[in-house]
Amino acid sequence: MAKKKHKQDRSVEIVRWSILGAVGLVIAAFVIYAVLYTLGVFDSSEKYSTLADSEVQTDHIEVIEFFSYECIHCQRLEQRLQQFEANLPENVSFSRIHVAFTGVQRLAKMHVALQLSDALEENHDRIFQEATKENNTFSSLSRISEFLDGHGITKTRFENLYQGDRVRKLVEQNVQKSRDIGILGTPSLFVANKYLIHPNDPPVMMQTLNQLIRDIREGNLPLPEEPSNEELEQKNEEAVEDDDEESASNNDATVPEQPPDENDSTRESSEEGDSPE
Repeated sequence: MAKKKHKQDRSVEIVRWSILGAVGLVIAAFVIYAVLYTLGVFDSSEKYSTLADSEVQTDHIEVIEFFSYECIHCQRLEQRLQQFEANLPENVSFSRIHVAFTGVQRLAKMHVALQLSDALEENHDRIFQEATKENNTFSSLSRISEFLDGHGITKTRFENLYQGDRVRKLVEQNVQKSRDIGILGTPSLFVANKYLIHPNDPPVMMQTLNQLIRDIREGNLPLPEEPSNEELEQKNEEAVEDDDEESASNNDATVPEQPPDENDSTRESSEEGDSPE
């Protein structure tokens, strides 16, 4: 009886350790996967895109970050970008443009006003830290000016710049630049007037940025990815459909039109133009 009970206890112990071992392997695999994913090993998504109609910069490489102070991913990338900016490679420059998506226009105007007043460096980190508190500091002009007052700029000076035409025009230019490049999210990095690095994990973005700069400086200009077979087939199908439509249109055009009646009067119709925004 005791021998039988001993066998049962041993079996239970084996099962218990087997379960613990399996759980341990799962946890270890998850941790390893998380580390490799952070390094970009398993990330097969498109890390950057190429602007077809833009000429790549080779003599001087400009890197522009499109960001928002209220973007948590921008905050996570910030320390790495500061290290990058402090150790810029030769003939490489770095700058930031605050996006003006719905809800952050005030922050975009604030960023430009601080740039014009040379007070951005003193306030940049302060703004990032304040934005994480979610206490509505940036919900109005008065709150923003009070937060900035005495930190490289006075309240009156900031409000005059913020509400002036110069800031408005510069923000409009930045908005147009964002549209031309195709900025859809933050943070995004625009490199050498040609390559747009999409939002991703900070290590992946920095790895992609440094690799692009090395390739450009060495003359190994990255090219856009080749289209897949499915994309090629789809384009061929669309081309065939366009040819069919064009043929049908040409057939219709060959039908002779009836001459107009001499008694009929001709009239011109004018189309209404789009109303300006």
